[in-house]
Amino acid sequence: MNSNGTGQTPITPDTFFLPQPVWSPNGNKIALRQDGPSGLADIWIMNKNGHGLTNLTSASTASDFDPDWGPAARKAHP
Repeated sequence: MNSNGTGQTPITPDTFFLPQPVWSPNGNKIALRQDGPSGLADIWIMNKNGHGLTNLTSASTASDFDPDWGPAARKAHP
């Protein structure tokens, strides 16, 4: 996206809601809360282009909220 808001590129389908999105410190990933296969809210990450959606908390027996990045995320990853 350009600084004036033009040139936006959608990274998710129109029906996909991104609750609680949090950019990684290096700007390469987005953490978010999304309902998982169990119907409970899980924490997911995806690449900044919308690809590589990965569920991080699918084994949880309760809903997960408020994704955040720890100090290790400040390092650049390929």
